[in-house]
Amino acid sequence: MKKYHEQSMQIDINRIHLYVSQISSLAENGLLDCSEAIKCNDRKLAYTVILRDRTIQEKTDEIDRLCLEFLVRNQPVDKYLRFAHSTLRINKVIGRIGENTGRMAQNILKIAHWPTEKNKQSGAKLALLSMSIFKDATLAYIGHDAQNAYKWLVLDDQNDEIRSSFTEQIVHTIENNEIPAESLSPFLSIIDILDQVIDQTRSLCHEVIYMCTGHYSKYFTTQTFQVLRKDANASNMSKIN
Repeated sequence: MKKYHEQSMQIDINRIHLYVSQISSLAENGLLDCSEAIKCNDRKLAYTVILRDRTIQEKTDEIDRLCLEFLVRNQPVDKYLRFAHSTLRINKVIGRIGENTGRMAQNILKIAHWPTEKNKQSGAKLALLSMSIFKDATLAYIGHDAQNAYKWLVLDDQNDEIRSSFTEQIVHTIENNEIPAESLSPFLSIIDILDQVIDQTRSLCHEVIYMCTGHYSKYFTTQTFQVLRKDANASNMSKIN
Protein backbone atom coordinates (compact mmCIF):
# COMPACT_ATOMS: atom_id res chain seq x y z
CA MET A 1 0.00 0.00 0.00
CA LYS A 2 2.85 2.36 0.89
CA LYS A 3 4.62 1.59 -2.38
CA TYR A 4 1.43 2.33 -4.35
CA HIS A 5 0.99 5.62 -2.49
CA GLU A 6 4.55 6.69 -3.33
CA GLN A 7 4.06 5.75 -6.97
CA SER A 8 0.89 7.82 -7.06
CA MET A 9 2.72 10.80 -5.55
CA GLN A 10 5.54 10.44 -8.07
CA ILE A 11 3.04 10.64 -10.94
CA ASP A 12 1.72 13.90 -9.48
CA ILE A 13 5.27 15.20 -8.98
CA ASN A 14 6.18 14.42 -12.60
CA ARG A 15 3.10 16.31 -13.77
CA ILE A 16 4.01 19.34 -11.65
CA HIS A 17 7.59 19.18 -12.94
CA LEU A 18 6.24 19.26 -16.49
CA TYR A 19 4.23 22.43 -15.83
CA VAL A 20 7.14 24.12 -14.03
CA SER A 21 9.43 23.22 -16.95
CA GLN A 22 6.94 24.81 -19.35
CA ILE A 23 6.67 28.14 -17.54
CA SER A 24 10.43 28.15 -16.88
CA SER A 25 11.00 27.81 -20.62
CA LEU A 26 8.61 30.68 -21.28
CA ALA A 27 10.44 32.89 -18.80
CA GLU A 28 13.83 31.86 -20.21
CA ASN A 29 12.65 32.66 -23.73
CA GLY A 30 11.39 36.01 -22.47
CA LEU A 31 14.85 36.91 -21.14
CA LEU A 32 16.51 35.59 -24.30
CA ASP A 33 14.12 37.56 -26.52
CA CYS A 34 14.73 40.71 -24.47
CA SER A 35 18.45 40.22 -25.08
CA GLU A 36 17.82 39.85 -28.82
CA ALA A 37 15.41 42.80 -28.86
CA ILE A 38 18.10 44.99 -27.31
CA LYS A 39 20.84 43.72 -29.61
CA CYS A 40 18.79 44.00 -32.82
CA ASN A 41 16.51 46.86 -31.76
CA ASP A 42 13.60 44.53 -32.56
CA ARG A 43 10.36 46.15 -31.34
CA LYS A 44 8.20 43.32 -32.66
CA LEU A 45 10.11 40.84 -30.49
CA ALA A 46 9.63 43.08 -27.46
CA TYR A 47 5.84 43.04 -28.04
CA THR A 48 6.00 39.23 -28.18
CA VAL A 49 7.60 39.14 -24.73
CA ILE A 50 4.79 41.28 -23.30
CA LEU A 51 2.13 38.95 -24.69
CA ARG A 52 3.99 35.87 -23.43
CA ASP A 53 3.86 37.20 -19.86
CA ARG A 54 0.08 36.65 -19.79
CA THR A 55 0.59 32.96 -20.60
CA ILE A 56 3.12 32.61 -17.77
CA GLN A 57 0.67 34.08 -15.24
CA GLU A 58 -2.07 31.68 -16.37
CA LYS A 59 0.24 28.68 -16.00
CA THR A 60 1.40 29.75 -12.51
CA ASP A 61 -2.24 29.64 -11.42
CA GLU A 62 -2.50 26.08 -12.77
CA ILE A 63 0.64 25.02 -10.86
CA ASP A 64 -0.79 26.45 -7.64
CA ARG A 65 -3.89 24.33 -8.20
CA LEU A 66 -1.86 21.18 -8.86
CA CYS A 67 0.23 21.68 -5.71
CA LEU A 68 -2.85 22.19 -3.55
CA GLU A 69 -4.42 19.05 -5.04
CA PHE A 70 -1.18 17.18 -4.29
CA LEU A 71 -1.31 18.31 -0.64
CA VAL A 72 -4.99 17.46 -0.15
CA ARG A 73 -4.96 14.13 -1.97
CA ASN A 74 -1.67 12.77 -0.61
CA GLN A 75 -1.25 14.52 2.77
CA PRO A 76 2.54 14.28 2.28
CA VAL A 77 5.25 14.43 4.92
CA ASP A 78 9.03 14.87 4.92
CA LYS A 79 10.56 15.36 1.43
CA TYR A 80 7.20 15.28 -0.33
CA LEU A 81 5.83 18.04 1.86
CA ARG A 82 8.99 20.08 1.28
CA PHE A 83 8.56 19.52 -2.45
CA ALA A 84 5.03 20.96 -2.43
CA HIS A 85 6.00 23.87 -0.17
CA SER A 86 9.06 24.80 -2.24
CA THR A 87 7.25 24.40 -5.55
CA LEU A 88 4.53 26.83 -4.47
CA ARG A 89 7.20 29.40 -3.57
CA ILE A 90 9.29 28.73 -6.69
CA ASN A 91 6.18 29.08 -8.82
CA LYS A 92 5.62 32.53 -7.34
CA VAL A 93 9.23 33.49 -8.09
CA ILE A 94 8.95 32.36 -11.72
CA GLY A 95 5.73 34.35 -12.04
CA ARG A 96 7.56 37.47 -10.84
CA ILE A 97 10.40 36.84 -13.28
CA GLY A 98 7.80 36.56 -16.04
CA GLU A 99 6.35 39.92 -14.96
CA ASN A 100 9.83 41.43 -15.00
CA THR A 101 10.51 40.27 -18.55
CA GLY A 102 7.28 42.00 -19.58
CA ARG A 103 8.32 45.20 -17.79
CA MET A 104 11.75 45.05 -19.41
CA ALA A 105 10.18 44.68 -22.87
CA GLN A 106 8.02 47.74 -22.16
CA ASN A 107 11.13 49.75 -21.33
CA ILE A 108 12.88 48.50 -24.47
CA LEU A 109 9.96 49.91 -26.48
CA LYS A 110 10.48 53.30 -24.81
CA ILE A 111 14.01 53.54 -26.22
CA ALA A 112 13.88 55.29 -29.56
CA HIS A 113 17.47 54.42 -30.40
CA TRP A 114 20.60 53.08 -28.73
CA PRO A 115 23.46 55.61 -28.73
CA THR A 116 26.22 53.15 -29.64
CA GLU A 117 26.65 49.53 -30.62
CA LYS A 118 28.64 49.01 -27.42
CA ASN A 119 25.61 50.10 -25.35
CA LYS A 120 23.42 47.54 -27.08
CA GLN A 121 25.93 44.74 -26.67
CA SER A 122 26.34 45.42 -22.93
CA GLY A 123 22.57 45.48 -22.36
CA ALA A 124 22.08 42.29 -24.34
CA LYS A 125 24.93 40.58 -22.49
CA LEU A 126 23.43 41.43 -19.08
CA ALA A 127 20.04 40.02 -20.16
CA LEU A 128 21.71 36.87 -21.49
CA LEU A 129 23.60 36.37 -18.22
CA SER A 130 20.35 36.65 -16.24
CA MET A 131 18.75 34.05 -18.51
CA SER A 132 21.69 31.66 -18.07
CA ILE A 133 21.58 31.86 -14.26
CA PHE A 134 17.80 31.38 -14.21
CA LYS A 135 18.01 28.38 -16.55
CA ASP A 136 20.60 26.67 -14.33
CA ALA A 137 18.47 27.30 -11.23
CA THR A 138 15.35 25.76 -12.77
CA LEU A 139 17.36 22.73 -13.93
CA ALA A 140 18.55 22.35 -10.33
CA TYR A 141 14.90 22.27 -9.23
CA ILE A 142 13.83 19.69 -11.80
CA GLY A 143 16.86 17.51 -11.05
CA HIS A 144 16.68 17.99 -7.25
CA ASP A 145 20.29 19.17 -7.49
CA ALA A 146 21.19 21.13 -4.35
CA GLN A 147 24.86 21.36 -5.38
CA ASN A 148 24.00 23.21 -8.58
CA ALA A 149 21.73 25.56 -6.64
CA TYR A 150 24.46 26.33 -4.07
CA LYS A 151 26.87 27.73 -6.65
CA TRP A 152 24.57 30.67 -7.50
CA LEU A 153 24.32 31.77 -3.88
CA VAL A 154 27.84 33.16 -4.09
CA LEU A 155 27.71 36.64 -5.59
CA ASP A 156 29.06 36.58 -9.11
CA ASP A 157 31.47 39.43 -9.90
CA GLN A 158 30.70 39.00 -13.60
CA ASN A 159 27.19 40.39 -13.14
CA ASP A 160 28.47 43.41 -11.18
CA GLU A 161 31.12 44.15 -13.81
CA ILE A 162 28.67 44.02 -16.73
CA ARG A 163 26.11 46.10 -14.84
CA SER A 164 28.66 48.76 -13.85
CA SER A 165 30.05 48.91 -17.37
CA PHE A 166 26.56 49.27 -18.89
CA THR A 167 25.59 52.05 -16.44
CA GLU A 168 28.83 53.96 -17.03
CA GLN A 169 28.39 53.76 -20.79
CA ILE A 170 24.84 55.16 -20.64
CA VAL A 171 25.81 58.00 -18.29
CA HIS A 172 28.81 58.80 -20.50
CA THR A 173 26.64 59.11 -23.62
CA ILE A 174 24.31 61.52 -21.79
CA GLU A 175 27.25 63.63 -20.59
CA ASN A 176 28.41 63.85 -24.22
CA ASN A 177 24.88 64.90 -25.28
CA GLU A 178 24.53 61.83 -27.48
CA ILE A 179 21.07 61.19 -25.98
CA PRO A 180 18.84 63.53 -23.93
CA ALA A 181 18.86 63.16 -20.13
CA GLU A 182 15.15 62.32 -20.09
CA SER A 183 15.96 59.15 -22.02
CA LEU A 184 17.98 57.79 -19.10
CA SER A 185 14.99 56.31 -17.23
CA PRO A 186 14.28 53.24 -19.45
CA PHE A 187 17.97 52.31 -19.54
CA LEU A 188 18.24 52.38 -15.74
CA SER A 189 14.92 50.52 -15.43
CA ILE A 190 16.28 47.69 -17.58
CA ILE A 191 19.38 47.42 -15.37
CA ASP A 192 17.24 47.42 -12.21
CA ILE A 193 14.87 44.76 -13.59
CA LEU A 194 17.76 42.45 -14.52
CA ASP A 195 19.19 42.86 -11.01
CA GLN A 196 15.79 41.85 -9.63
CA VAL A 197 15.73 38.77 -11.87
CA ILE A 198 19.11 37.64 -10.53
CA ASP A 199 17.99 38.24 -6.92
CA GLN A 200 14.77 36.32 -7.56
CA THR A 201 16.78 33.47 -9.09
CA ARG A 202 18.87 33.26 -5.93
CA SER A 203 15.65 33.01 -3.92
CA LEU A 204 14.67 30.14 -6.19
CA CYS A 205 18.02 28.47 -5.39
CA HIS A 206 17.35 28.78 -1.64
CA GLU A 207 14.04 26.97 -2.13
CA VAL A 208 15.72 24.21 -4.14
CA ILE A 209 18.24 23.68 -1.34
CA TYR A 210 15.47 23.52 1.26
CA MET A 211 13.51 21.07 -0.88
CA CYS A 212 16.53 18.79 -1.26
CA THR A 213 18.09 19.03 2.20
CA GLY A 214 15.50 20.39 4.60
CA HIS A 215 17.82 23.28 5.53
CA TYR A 216 16.99 26.96 5.08
CA SER A 217 20.25 28.18 3.56
CA LYS A 218 18.79 31.67 3.34
CA TYR A 219 19.17 32.16 7.07
CA PHE A 220 22.53 30.46 7.57
CA THR A 221 25.77 32.38 7.73
CA THR A 222 29.36 31.63 8.69
CA GLN A 223 30.12 35.21 9.63
CA THR A 224 30.85 36.39 13.17
CA PHE A 225 28.97 39.39 14.52
CA GLN A 226 30.07 41.75 17.28
CA VAL A 227 27.26 42.61 19.69
CA LEU A 228 27.51 45.24 22.43
CA ARG A 229 26.05 43.89 25.66
CA LYS A 230 25.62 46.36 28.48
CA ASP A 231 23.63 45.81 31.68
CA ALA A 232 24.07 45.77 35.47
CA ASN A 233 26.31 42.70 35.37
CA ALA A 234 28.17 42.95 32.10
CA SER A 235 29.55 45.51 29.72
CA ASN A 236 31.60 43.98 26.94
CA MET A 237 31.67 42.92 23.30
CA SER A 238 30.32 39.38 22.81
CA LYS A 239 30.83 37.24 19.73
CA ILE A 240 27.90 35.43 18.19
CA ASN A 241 28.62 32.86 15.48
